[in-house]
Amino acid sequence: MDLFGHASLAALHVLFSELQTSAPEVVLSTRTGPFVGRREGRQLVIELPRHEVVAAEPESIERALGHVQQAWTTEAGDVVALLDSFDALCALDPDTVELFLVPASLVIAVAEGGIDSDLAIRVFAPRLGVREDAATGPRDVRPGADLARPLGRGAPLGPPDLHPRRGARRSPL
Repeated sequence: MDLFGHASLAALHVLFSELQTSAPEVVLSTRTGPFVGRREGRQLVIELPRHEVVAAEPESIERALGHVQQAWTTEAGDVVALLDSFDALCALDPDTVELFLVPASLVIAVAEGGIDSDLAIRVFAPRLGVREDAATGPRDVRPGADLARPLGRGAPLGPPDLHPRRGARRSPL
């Protein structure tokens, strides 16, 4: 499994808290590339690798999700679909069979806006045996950085956590 999200934060916790690493920041090498982690006060901060995206044909994605404004494929082969609104993202009830037929391990639905944020996401992974990632976990920060160029953004984005366990994340662009 790629080291992202919760696993990377756990590794940093062990390095800084249990092993008492004195370095101001550490670089962890993973299958998906290196990333930097550091402690800022009582918080752990990770800088995940940035991945390029290319435009994708939305037909199979629309069969699963309904109308999408735009769609992209990431270097990792995941699909990112931009929906019309935050409300559309919240109301999304994908067709599970059609979602499985999308040629990607992850289907990431995004919408601009949300509760105190610029970007909201939901992650589906039926090919991995997960209908939806309830905590929008392993790759929740990546779409903010990946979509900076296609959406013409240059400011930090912070996707909300749609799971009851709230968390703060930053995605510098």
